[in-house]
Amino acid sequence: MALTYSIGGTSVYFGSNEDNQNVGVKTSIAGFTIAAGSRRTDGTSNKASDIAVKYALDNGITVAALNARGTNTAGTKQTYNNVGASYAVAPGVAAKVETGDSNGTAFTWLSMEVKF
Repeated sequence: MALTYSIGGTSVYFGSNEDNQNVGVKTSIAGFTIAAGSRRTDGTSNKASDIAVKYALDNGITVAALNARGTNTAGTKQTYNNVGASYAVAPGVAAKVETGDSNGTAFTWLSMEVKF
């Protein structure tokens, strides 16, 4: 089962099957897009909660950040944090940079994305 509802630029989602429940909300405020979600699996320690923020500047640069926390089925805590930016170099071409931390392991990458 899944339910969605939107009003005034805010969307809400709820989904469920026999063992899993998901809920999320997304809205835009003053040019920022903010999204948050949560998931859990009945009878396990498997759960997650996420929050993300994105802002698009007039010059073609988009900045975004994510914080995700949860517990896997073995009960081990999981964390993921990142911040990144993309720049529309030309139509269909974007330069991207991202840095963050996944369970204590830091990462940084730079890429060029081309869409045909």
